[in-house]
Amino acid sequence: PPSPPLGPPARAALADELDAYLRSHVLEPRFPRCVDRERGGFHVAYARDWSPQPDRSRFVVYQARVTWTAATVARLRPAVRGEYLGYTRHGVRYLADVLWDHAHGGFHTHVDPAGRPLAGEEAASRPVYGQAFAVYALAAAHAATGEAEPLELAKRGWRWIEARYRDDLGPGYRSAVRADG
Repeated sequence: PPSPPLGPPARAALADELDAYLRSHVLEPRFPRCVDRERGGFHVAYARDWSPQPDRSRFVVYQARVTWTAATVARLRPAVRGEYLGYTRHGVRYLADVLWDHAHGGFHTHVDPAGRPLAGEEAASRPVYGQAFAVYALAAAHAATGEAEPLELAKRGWRWIEARYRDDLGPGYRSAVRADG
């Protein structure tokens, strides 16, 4: 049988417990130590103590997820809004300046730690999954900051997806395209 609904005191206690977990296990271990102030973007590799380790590459999905997380926290948690808006803008800069492919459009799937697109097999294909995450993160960044830049880049990314991934044979999308679209 289903559990009985929680009363207001139990809901409040559960909300407090979830909030404490979010802060102690998700936000505080990552922010601000995930911010790579030297190269931009967010560190990917960590030791057990959460100290950043050398990154071998940067993945658009991870960079977008951290940007989305920061934007969502900035929007929903007034007490830390200013701090997380900074992380949000940092992520937008990396998505716009490093991961956006200025030659072909769309977002690079992987770049090396210096921000150069990877060559070879990893660079041969652009899964729509990464493109969609970048658009999602930029839309969240716009919602948090109210700034035009993330919204404009989200729209450019969406148009790139629509023009290259839409499946001409049916109502769906291709899962990947070549890096040049």
